[in-house]
Amino acid sequence: AHIAVKMRVVKVITQYAQGDLSIDMDRLPGEKARITEAMDHVKASMRKINDEICYLVEGAVEGDFSRRGDTTKYQYEFKQMIERLNQLMQVSDSGLNEVTAVLGFLAKGDLSKKVAGIYKGKFAQLKDNTNQTVLQLNEIVTQIKVMVAGAAAGDFSQRGEVTKYQNEFKEMIEGLNQL
Repeated sequence: AHIAVKMRVVKVITQYAQGDLSIDMDRLPGEKARITEAMDHVKASMRKINDEICYLVEGAVEGDFSRRGDTTKYQYEFKQMIERLNQLMQVSDSGLNEVTAVLGFLAKGDLSKKVAGIYKGKFAQLKDNTNQTVLQLNEIVTQIKVMVAGAAAGDFSQRGEVTKYQNEFKEMIEGLNQL
């Protein structure tokens, strides 16, 4: 009977380790009830951490990176997992908020804002691309202002620097030069 209980514990723990929380430990009598209680606690802890992770992931999927997991509910590895997910949510939240703000200003014609945060990987690329867009638009606007001011004063010799640009930006400066 003792070996049978151990084998049942091994089976249940193995299922839990694989992520299958659908089975319960048998209700054991007497002193063995502590085994049942411990297994119930393991299952409850795993469900609790899973719920916390799902809460954060659902927020990210919905575009809500302001969510944070409650690290005070956990210890050891579980606490580190939630801390790391919170860090991911924080970086995503601040990075996307900065880019969104800069793009909002760009949409209103304000070319004075840039993404200033320190980021790594794709967030660094997003920052660089956003700031490069702001820079390119500032340069184009400056060239257009110089050309328009010259034309307004009767000086049609001003030309934009076509070699600085590609695609639509290049075509726009070429068109202004022709005009």
